[in-house]
Amino acid sequence: HIKSIKQLKITNEKLTPDKKLLKNLDKAVNIWFDPQKEFISVELFADEYATKYLERIPISKTQKIIKNADGTSTIYLEITNSNEIIRKLLMWIPNLRVIAPKWLKEEVDESVREYLNYID
Repeated sequence: HIKSIKQLKITNEKLTPDKKLLKNLDKAVNIWFDPQKEFISVELFADEYATKYLERIPISKTQKIIKNADGTSTIYLEITNSNEIIRKLLMWIPNLRVIAPKWLKEEVDESVREYLNYID
């Protein structure tokens, strides 16, 4: 945030942006993106409602949707940190589910279980 910048110093130095970094930043889903980490491929199941919405407003620029005849779809995208996608997934329950990787599915499932235990 610009409002949080403190002790700004203006110099004559030129910044040469790292092209690979800029390309990777363009794939960021949100603030949890880590440009120093390798991308993780994620596979999601989307029901008809989520598919219709996510075709218009993608989760990520890396998103690819494979539609099924029944209106559902499989969505593929890349992340660098589980928090990049978990917050989105929790917003979309029950319309969106993790297919792979297994560890991400387990992490989301555990978050849901913790919530359900909390409200009981």
